[in-house]
Amino acid sequence: MTEPIKWSETSDKEKIRLILTHVMGCTESDSLYALDIEKYPVAIWVDHLACWFLEEEGKEDRRRIVKSREFNPLHDMNDAWQMVGLSTGIEIQWAKGHHYYCGIRFGQDDIGEGTSMEGPAEAICVAALRACGIEVVR
Repeated sequence: MTEPIKWSETSDKEKIRLILTHVMGCTESDSLYALDIEKYPVAIWVDHLACWFLEEEGKEDRRRIVKSREFNPLHDMNDAWQMVGLSTGIEIQWAKGHHYYCGIRFGQDDIGEGTSMEGPAEAICVAALRACGIEVVR
């Protein structure tokens, strides 16, 4: 069993890496153009930009293409919402004082719950990690 993730002590880089590998099912690579990768999606940390990139395989005009874009679900609701698209059930609530709650489920697994004072994207991230079996403590 792995150690619980201490959310307040964990860097954004590590939080997003956990989301990419455990929630999004990414393979990690050290190349921004990971054309030799056979399993997509791919998570790539780019030092000089200090951010994660998500590479996904797709088709355009019947040709295989690889799309690469920055991925930051902690601060970008569009990226957090991409995790919601993978879920089989979600509940999001906003309470007074900007307190956010999210409950999310993947498949038949137990629901993961997350709360945040920072915003709904962070609540979704915590809930998604918990739903994937990662213990997150504040």
